[in-house]
Amino acid sequence: MVDTKEALLTNIKEWITIDKEMKLLRGEIKNRREKKKALTALLVETMKTNEIDCFNINDGKLIYSQNKIKAPLSKKHLIACLSKFYENEPTNDARDKLAEYILDSRDVKIKDNIRLKGKKK
Repeated sequence: MVDTKEALLTNIKEWITIDKEMKLLRGEIKNRREKKKALTALLVETMKTNEIDCFNINDGKLIYSQNKIKAPLSKKHLIACLSKFYENEPTNDARDKLAEYILDSRDVKIKDNIRLKGKKK
């Protein structure tokens, strides 16, 4: 019984220690994520304005790319599109045309990225 109680107390103390360490590490990760985000913005702007696709570095390549991201299909957007669609062209057999219109009318965002591509070993 004494061994179990001591083991329980040891486990609790270790758990608390690990929990505190994790909180500190999360804070460090948050700070580094913010710094990386700021540096990414600077690098993206530099690479974009100077039309640089990639940098060769010791560990591989730092590659600039753009990803197009469509806005989510929300109820608000769907209702707005249906209202606009039926205002201009009211038909009963327009399911395919309507679906195509809704999907194609979503906003497209262009996201700039850089990524590190390591050397193959």
